[in-house]
Amino acid sequence: RGGEDTVHVTLVNRGPTLAFSVHLRVLKGKGGPELIPTFWTDNFLELLPGETQDVTATYSLRGLGASQPVVSVEGWNVARKEQGIGNRE
Repeated sequence: RGGEDTVHVTLVNRGPTLAFSVHLRVLKGKGGPELIPTFWTDNFLELLPGETQDVTATYSLRGLGASQPVVSVEGWNVARKEQGIGNRE
């Protein structure tokens, strides 16, 4: 689609406990502000130990400006992690 991009994310809980309230965001660069609007197929997830969940986000390229998109994942008991999207970095 013109002006939009999509990213597919696979979440895996490799820990021994429930991953609670896992929240995904697309950021304007590492450590940057959240890119709004971003539309997720699911968000604020709970994952049991060993569970895998696939989610997809659609976001506007216009809102990025010169920044590179980054996916951020964190939760109530999940440390924040950031990963660049595709080969844009």
